[in-house]
Amino acid sequence: MKDIYIEFIKCLTTQKVKYIVTGVSGINYYADNASQIIFTQDYDIFIKPTLNNLKKTLDILKKLKFSIYIQGKQIKISLKKY
Repeated sequence: MKDIYIEFIKCLTTQKVKYIVTGVSGINYYADNASQIIFTQDYDIFIKPTLNNLKKTLDILKKLKFSIYIQGKQIKISLKKY
């Protein structure tokens, strides 16, 4: 079974999006052994706020069939005119 979060992070890296993974997932990266790993079901990912990063990130989200919601309402974003 594919981990969609790992797939997303791989795409960010491949597309040279500037980002960081924080929180528990970021901490686990530095674990010396399995006993130090904390389990979580989410990733806190911050994307550097540039137009280029936003375009690449939205393309990746679309490719991976993610949906974007604001206050419970699905939104469609298009940056084609930029």
